[in-house]
Amino acid sequence: MKIALGLLWLCLALAGQQVEDLGLSPEQMEDKLLLLVNRERSGRGLTELRFDPLLRAMARAHSRKMMDENRLGHDFPGYEKLDERAARAGVYFSKVGENVAKSETFVVRFFHEALLASPEHRENILDGDFTHLGVGIGKTGDMYFVTQEFGTLFEPLAREEAEREMARRLSIRFNGRMALPESTAGEMREFCRRSAALFLQGQPQPAIPESFGSAAVLNLNFTDLDAGMLRILGELQGMRLLHWSVGMTFGRTARNPGGTYALSLLLFPDLRDAPGMSGVMDDFVFRALNATRGTTADSRLARLAAEITRAFYRSPGDVPHGKADYSFFSVYQANALQAVPGDIAKMIAGNANIRSLGIDVFYPLAEGLPGNYFIVAILGNKKPGK
Repeated sequence: MKIALGLLWLCLALAGQQVEDLGLSPEQMEDKLLLLVNRERSGRGLTELRFDPLLRAMARAHSRKMMDENRLGHDFPGYEKLDERAARAGVYFSKVGENVAKSETFVVRFFHEALLASPEHRENILDGDFTHLGVGIGKTGDMYFVTQEFGTLFEPLAREEAEREMARRLSIRFNGRMALPESTAGEMREFCRRSAALFLQGQPQPAIPESFGSAAVLNLNFTDLDAGMLRILGELQGMRLLHWSVGMTFGRTARNPGGTYALSLLLFPDLRDAPGMSGVMDDFVFRALNATRGTTADSRLARLAAEITRAFYRSPGDVPHGKADYSFFSVYQANALQAVPGDIAKMIAGNANIRSLGIDVFYPLAEGLPGNYFIVAILGNKKPGK
């Protein structure tokens, strides 16, 4: 009795379904198939798929292609691949999938059940990554051709908006950055944008201008800013930044037909964050020199050294006070203070006239000026009789 009642219920249900679908237009059948997919997903705790008109146009075009070829298929001779068709349809995507079916029935649930019965088609229907769906149904004679186009779609931001959003996230993570003159900040930003454009095209990267000092460039591509930020944090793990600049662009490439952001991040590590670096930089250099021969610190010479480092920064060929005025005179630029240049240490160690030293280390970027490097001036006490 239970079996008979069950069969009766099924027959009545199918009969009701047939009556319900009788006379539906292909467009109405498309809408119903989308509804059935979303019922299936919501019943399993999955997010429902949103309708996308571009995916529907793409699905309808593929159903027409199958009708013209009079056979079911995803690929045909001289026919574009799925991701190429999606790009030509105008959608921006990180992932696409396609289901196709054909049947002489006009009952939409039969299409749905037949697709669910196929493991590959079922995988697309229940894929948690997909966000949108477009359905296209065409009819020739008594045969219906059905296409479902699934996509993980996104709407790209304009370049300036994307850069501002990424800069905001980076500022939160790295507690801001040094405020540089707008002319310098603009030059760095344009460098990053040019670098991002070349990276998107797979072209060689431009050389970092020497005037920037110690810097590196991180290039990444991604379709989602959240995922992009996670990748940045993974790459910069443990790095202490003093300044950074970001440039972004967006486009389609053969490798990323759905569209991708290309990011270039110009990184200026804090050069004071080095092994053995502690305390005042001037003292660090003084201790390194005193390891070769003991001297005393001269505050007056240190003040003169400070004038020299800043003059050297403004114009390396024009520094005050002649070398002849001192037992020792040296001014140089370096990307690290981990060791004093060997020739300088040797000269101080071998010159008995040097009894005291004045040292200044100028770090432009730490003072909001362009240049991620150190300028070091070392003065020895005046010669006897001076």
